Amino acid sequence: MHASARPTIRPLPRPGAVPAGDTSPRAGGRRVGARWGAVAVAAGLAVPGFVGPLAASAHEVRTKAGKVLEGKVVSQDGDVVVIETTFDGRKEVPKADVASVDTSSPPLREQLAFRLDAAKDVPALLGVHDWAKARGFKAELLDVWRKVLTVDPAYVRARKALGHVLVDKRWMTPEEKAAADAAAHEAAMKAKGLVLHGGRWVTPEEKDALEKGLVKDGDAWVTEEVFHARRGEKKVDGVWVRVGEAEGKARAAALTKALEAPMVASWGPHVDLIHELGPDEAAAVLEAAEKVAVGFDRLFRPGPEDKLDGLRVEVVVPHKAPTYARFVREFAREQEVEKIRGLETWATSSSKMKSFWWTDPRAVIGAFLFPNTLQVLKSTVAHSMAYVLLNRYRYNFRFSTPWLTEGVAYHLEISGVGPSSAFTIGRAGIPGGGDSTAWQDTTRWPELLRGAVLSGQDTPLPRLALEKADGLSLVDLAKSWSVVDYLVRLDPAKFKAFVDGTKAHRDDPEEGALRAAYGFDFRTLETRWRAAVSEAPAPAPKPAPGGKPAPGGKKGP
Repeated sequence: MHASARPTIRPLPRPGAVPAGDTSPRAGGRRVGARWGAVAVAAGLAVPGFVGPLAASAHEVRTKAGKVLEGKVVSQDGDVVVIETTFDGRKEVPKADVASVDTSSPPLREQLAFRLDAAKDVPALLGVHDWAKARGFKAELLDVWRKVLTVDPAYVRARKALGHVLVDKRWMTPEEKAAADAAAHEAAMKAKGLVLHGGRWVTPEEKDALEKGLVKDGDAWVTEEVFHARRGEKKVDGVWVRVGEAEGKARAAALTKALEAPMVASWGPHVDLIHELGPDEAAAVLEAAEKVAVGFDRLFRPGPEDKLDGLRVEVVVPHKAPTYARFVREFAREQEVEKIRGLETWATSSSKMKSFWWTDPRAVIGAFLFPNTLQVLKSTVAHSMAYVLLNRYRYNFRFSTPWLTEGVAYHLEISGVGPSSAFTIGRAGIPGGGDSTAWQDTTRWPELLRGAVLSGQDTPLPRLALEKADGLSLVDLAKSWSVVDYLVRLDPAKFKAFVDGTKAHRDDPEEGALRAAYGFDFRTLETRWRAAVSEAPAPAPKPAPGGKPAPGGKKGP
């Protein structure tokens, strides 16, 4: 290397030493280096004997590549120069790459500490703040503001810079404010009778349940096993997995081959939907079926003895009728339906209908979309879901009576899913030859039933309870829904007991189960129901075009 190219390496002064050539006087009995005099002059501080401009802003290490590192040189021993940079941590530079090392000016952090110590009033401290900010200091500015507050505790700018807030004419630090808020919140929670558990405020009852390992499911506390079972899950090797999901996918693959149609599996806690629908259509149908299943569980709260434990309902929905007909025939072949006495022609008749449901040994619903609407399909599946669950519940090889089956199905569908479009039985016999279209709007059933009751044009309940499925009219369906809805509202626990009673012994009269649960027979139920329907407030007259009430608008139907 040429001699002129060798870097200039100046030795670091010893700690507390004064650079050579310093002739400045002592200040207050203490020798002060010339470099600190420059710092004081730059800061505008009145320190005797400090004169001259600041030669450099800090220790500097310049590399041959033109890079400048500033901070504090801590070592020049060996083959490297070590510098603690002001903002970028410690750096080690090989001496072969160093062009020069300048330690004639104090490091910026030392300058800041000197300035902060020397400033004794707010104007001087503001000068230190501006100087430090201009040189890139950020977090260190807070130290300046803290010292400002020691000089002037009411200085608002410093308070705000430190994040202090004014509460009831008192400045509070963020920590003090957080502590005060926490104390106020704790007092408010305790005033409500709540207790702290696991970082949350809960009722004492919730605390007891949580300590027992229970989890909240709706309005009930249940074990973890029950919680997951209600969602169609079981624990396998320590992990909760969806029951039937793998089986549903395998079933979809098998039906794809058998029906020569692309069938897809969608999973629900109670339902395996095997379908040929679009994603949104499938989600809507699955949601409707699951809502009925949840409503059934809430009403009947079935246990292992009720023969629904682990039951999954297979719902198969091709897009069009021809594929649906092939599924009916495939299902009949799988279940050997033609060997069942009285069902020899079941496959032929069911393939011509828009849906079917099957209870045992497999619970299955079949339906199709086109040319039906999605609303009709949702309603059909939801309604059939109620059929399957009611008749599989405490299964004793005897179906519930048609009025009760329809009443429960409409109750669960309407309360859980919404207005029904499920009218799967021939409907005739509208009272007085009325318009059947009105009775197909289930939102109008309360007002229409009121009119039928007041005019005596509804089927008496003792006779309705004996009707066969194909003998139920639209009005009978509406009344079946209304009577079941009335009994459930009267006492849901007694309604469960009533249904349980109808399942106890196959040949026992249904009326005996009603009497055992509620303490009255069909005639008394008829009287009470009619009074409830008749006394219900009539709907307001519908306004005529223009927003005015129709002339002579009736209060009833």
